[in-house]
Amino acid sequence: KAYIALMKAYTASAEARYGEVTNLSTDEVVMFTRKQETSDILVIVNPTASEQSITLPMVWQREECTDLLTGEQTYAPKSATLAPYEYRIYQHY
Repeated sequence: KAYIALMKAYTASAEARYGEVTNLSTDEVVMFTRKQETSDILVIVNPTASEQSITLPMVWQREECTDLLTGEQTYAPKSATLAPYEYRIYQHY
Protein backbone atom coordinates (compact mmCIF):
# COMPACT_ATOMS: atom_id res chain seq x y z
CA LYS A 1 0.00 0.00 0.00
CA ALA A 2 2.86 2.41 0.79
CA TYR A 3 4.31 1.84 -2.68
CA ILE A 4 0.98 2.79 -4.28
CA ALA A 5 0.84 6.05 -2.29
CA LEU A 6 4.43 6.84 -3.27
CA MET A 7 3.80 6.26 -6.98
CA LYS A 8 0.57 8.28 -6.83
CA ALA A 9 2.48 11.22 -5.30
CA TYR A 10 5.17 10.91 -7.96
CA THR A 11 2.77 10.91 -10.89
CA ALA A 12 0.54 13.67 -9.47
CA SER A 13 3.39 16.13 -8.88
CA ALA A 14 5.47 17.62 -11.67
CA GLU A 15 7.86 18.83 -8.96
CA ALA A 16 8.62 15.22 -8.07
CA ARG A 17 9.78 14.54 -11.61
CA TYR A 18 11.25 17.84 -12.76
CA GLY A 19 12.70 20.98 -11.31
CA GLU A 20 15.74 22.24 -9.50
CA VAL A 21 17.01 19.99 -6.70
CA THR A 22 18.51 21.33 -3.47
CA ASN A 23 20.17 18.74 -1.25
CA LEU A 24 19.54 19.28 2.49
CA SER A 25 20.66 15.85 3.67
CA THR A 26 22.43 15.10 6.94
CA ASP A 27 24.50 12.09 7.94
CA GLU A 28 21.33 10.33 9.15
CA VAL A 29 18.48 11.67 6.97
CA VAL A 30 18.06 12.19 3.24
CA MET A 31 16.25 15.48 2.66
CA PHE A 32 15.88 17.56 -0.49
CA THR A 33 13.61 20.05 -2.16
CA ARG A 34 12.60 20.08 -5.78
CA LYS A 35 11.36 23.42 -7.05
CA GLN A 36 9.32 24.44 -10.06
CA GLU A 37 8.24 27.99 -10.94
CA THR A 38 5.35 28.36 -8.48
CA SER A 39 5.56 25.38 -6.16
CA ASP A 40 7.99 22.97 -4.59
CA ILE A 41 8.19 19.70 -2.71
CA LEU A 42 10.16 18.60 0.33
CA VAL A 43 11.18 14.95 0.53
CA ILE A 44 12.43 13.53 3.84
CA VAL A 45 13.65 9.94 4.18
CA ASN A 46 15.05 8.09 7.17
CA PRO A 47 17.13 5.32 5.55
CA THR A 48 18.37 4.01 8.90
CA ALA A 49 17.18 1.28 11.24
CA SER A 50 16.84 3.76 14.09
CA GLU A 51 14.50 6.66 14.87
CA GLN A 52 15.81 10.04 13.67
CA SER A 53 14.87 13.57 14.74
CA ILE A 54 15.14 16.40 12.23
CA THR A 55 14.49 20.10 11.97
CA LEU A 56 12.82 21.15 8.74
CA PRO A 57 14.29 24.01 6.71
CA MET A 58 13.14 27.39 8.07
CA VAL A 59 11.18 28.24 4.90
CA TRP A 60 9.05 25.10 5.37
CA GLN A 61 8.38 25.35 9.08
CA ARG A 62 4.66 25.73 9.80
CA GLU A 63 3.88 26.43 6.12
CA GLU A 64 0.53 25.27 4.79
CA CYS A 65 1.13 22.36 2.47
CA THR A 66 -0.20 19.08 1.14
CA ASP A 67 1.03 15.74 2.41
CA LEU A 68 1.47 14.02 -0.95
CA LEU A 69 1.27 10.53 0.57
CA THR A 70 -2.15 11.09 2.14
CA GLY A 71 -3.49 14.01 0.08
CA GLU A 72 -4.34 15.89 3.29
CA GLN A 73 -3.90 19.63 3.76
CA THR A 74 -1.62 20.23 6.72
CA TYR A 75 1.10 22.46 8.14
CA ALA A 76 4.69 21.31 7.90
CA PRO A 77 6.13 20.83 11.37
CA LYS A 78 9.09 22.75 12.73
CA SER A 79 10.71 19.44 13.63
CA ALA A 80 9.80 15.79 13.32
CA THR A 81 10.84 12.36 14.48
CA LEU A 82 10.91 9.73 11.76
CA ALA A 83 10.57 6.05 12.50
CA PRO A 84 13.08 3.68 10.91
CA TYR A 85 12.70 3.80 7.10
CA GLU A 86 9.88 6.35 7.30
CA TYR A 87 9.53 8.96 4.56
CA ARG A 88 7.43 12.08 4.07
CA ILE A 89 6.67 14.25 1.06
CA TYR A 90 5.19 17.73 1.38
CA GLN A 91 4.18 20.16 -1.38
CA HIS A 92 3.39 23.85 -1.13
CA TYR A 93 2.52 26.56 -3.63
